[in-house]
Amino acid sequence: VGTKDCFLSATDNTVISFRLTPAVFICSVFTHLLGGSAGREGAALQMGAGIAAPVSKLFSFSDEKRRSLVLCGMAAVFAAVFGTPFAAAVFVFEATKNVKTAYKNLLYVAVSSLSAYGISLLCRVEPERFVLPKFQFTFNVFWRVVLVAGMAGVVCFIYCLALDLSKKAFAYFKNLYFRGIIGALAVIILTLLIGNQDYNGAGTHTINMVLKGESPVFYAFALKILLTALTVGAGFKGGEIGPAFFIGATFGAAAAFILGIPSVFGAAIGMLVLFSGSTKCPLATIIIAFELFGFNSALSLCLIPALVIGLLLSGKISLYKGLQFK
Repeated sequence: VGTKDCFLSATDNTVISFRLTPAVFICSVFTHLLGGSAGREGAALQMGAGIAAPVSKLFSFSDEKRRSLVLCGMAAVFAAVFGTPFAAAVFVFEATKNVKTAYKNLLYVAVSSLSAYGISLLCRVEPERFVLPKFQFTFNVFWRVVLVAGMAGVVCFIYCLALDLSKKAFAYFKNLYFRGIIGALAVIILTLLIGNQDYNGAGTHTINMVLKGESPVFYAFALKILLTALTVGAGFKGGEIGPAFFIGATFGAAAAFILGIPSVFGAAIGMLVLFSGSTKCPLATIIIAFELFGFNSALSLCLIPALVIGLLLSGKISLYKGLQFK
């Protein structure tokens, strides 16, 4: 069961078993602990969908109410993990591409998302927040930002394509255990060749460093794409959005440095373009921009043009390619 199945469960009669929740939690922990390159949001969305199953059964909910509860669960865990409650509420609807579902359940999902975010704060889980530098916004800055966004869109296409091809390649190994062993060995060997573990796990530490002004190596994004494709393709649990943020931040910072604009600003644009292009959720991306980075005049002026260019160049392929919602 993957994230795509959980979104389908929110729009049709597919029922996600509660057993998915502990299974995904345990497997995701081991994936991160042992060096797999994966994020947290995929596990969060799957756990949120899995929690809805026993609750729906306990209260004898109809299929329509169960679907509403799935949306609430997915948004709640996403909000708690990323600390972006408003973006989480919009994201689950935008990903399902179902206006009717959004109209009926927006209030429920918003309450669920904000409640989960509040509980995470009570548990002292600090949300990620970044401060971008202020600088004079001119046409010379604008075209450079748009260029960074366009290149990030191409990188997004390569990332989604790499994940898709990796899954198809590993599918030739019919035995799931053998598939996992091959993938694990590939990740271990590549990590030893790299010589450090900067590209294992979700990469949050590297993202924080880049957004504080430190420059990554120019090929960091390519290594992360490769390790994530091997991890996810082999069947290890986790998410693809966390690595997308890593890829966008490191590529955007390197491209911005070359083009002569602040690397922190380029990293932010790269992150947002990779999220928007890989999920095809531009509205949620705009909200995430303000929740993560606050109001920044330069970012606000170029955000929509940058996302449009990035989306166009990221192509039709996405993390949830093939979803058919009713």
